[in-house]
Amino acid sequence: MVARRSDHIHEWLRRETADAEPGPGRVLAIFDLLIDWFSQPRYRGCAVLNTVTDLRGDDEPQVRATARSHLDSYRDLLRTRILDAGVTDLPRADSLARQLLLLIEGATAVSVVDGEASSAGSDARKAAEILLSMAL
Repeated sequence: MVARRSDHIHEWLRRETADAEPGPGRVLAIFDLLIDWFSQPRYRGCAVLNTVTDLRGDDEPQVRATARSHLDSYRDLLRTRILDAGVTDLPRADSLARQLLLLIEGATAVSVVDGEASSAGSDARKAAEILLSMAL
């Protein structure tokens, strides 16, 4: 179930942001889509990471591997979009993808706790925009 949910999330992210403005706009479109998701009335966070968190360190290597793959998929999507936006140095693109992933996951968690989806998501998007402009 967790692997299927992860696949669904990443398919949705790619599909819904594929037609966004090329360049930095296509990277930021991921944040825009997530802000919309965070504001849904039934939003309770990311099912994949919630599952890992609910296990509280119990030895569930398959679930942990699925969650690691989920984060890797995020990084891959971000790295691809960052390279397409014009960041030509691969180590720099990898580092930026990880930084943007941290912003996404932080906004995901804060949105659940605060219940103010637009604030955490918008703040993460603003930080992503600054990081992107610095990298370009």
